Amino acid sequence: MANSHLGIATDGRYIYIISGQKGTQCRGPTASAFVLDTKTKKWSSLPPLPFPRYAPATQLWRGRLHVMGGSKENRHTPGL
Repeated sequence: MANSHLGIATDGRYIYIISGQKGTQCRGPTASAFVLDTKTKKWSSLPPLPFPRYAPATQLWRGRLHVMGGSKENRHTPGL
């Protein structure tokens, strides 16, 4: 799971953690995604993103999780 630069969204019960930076000191991004069920206090894996991203915009909208943008692996190129 990412330690920083992650995307996060919640619907009040579930907290979604999407991609971000693994580790510290300018490490590479991850494509991993996880969800925490705050009632059961259990983490579950979600399907990974197609590509790793730093700091993607993450939002729940109409019951679906949307992940957009962020930075590519070189930290300077915007992800589309």
